Amino acid sequence: QVSQVENYNTSDALQNFTSTIAYYRLVVNIEGGGAKYSPTIVIDLKQTGIKNKITVAPNPVADNMQLQVYSTANQLVQFEIFDSKGNPVIADSRQLEKGNTTIGVSGFEGRPVGIYILKVRMNNEVIVQRFLVSW
Repeated sequence: QVSQVENYNTSDALQNFTSTIAYYRLVVNIEGGGAKYSPTIVIDLKQTGIKNKITVAPNPVADNMQLQVYSTANQLVQFEIFDSKGNPVIADSRQLEKGNTTIGVSGFEGRPVGIYILKVRMNNEVIVQRFLVSW
């Protein structure tokens, strides 16, 4: 029997899950052998507020960049890149499956150094992110 109460805290990379349900439970290893198990906790990931996510790497960008995209569902993703004056530089779209996808984007060599804007449309969500082009 466990005689003291302990609080536990952990974090998990839920954006990497491909399932919509996660199961958790603790295992308490008993000194001298044996184990005790906590009740299983079921988490409905559709209710956790996990959203689509975009990461630009590297930042600053020299010639090529990678868009690391987490998509909450199979969906069409449209992205546009604008220079600091608001002029469109690159536009593309891809059909993505749920989960993580990396999209390579080239064509920054010779572009003026400065802040650029990435605008991504995924279903009813628009994500805007700034990044730097530098040599």
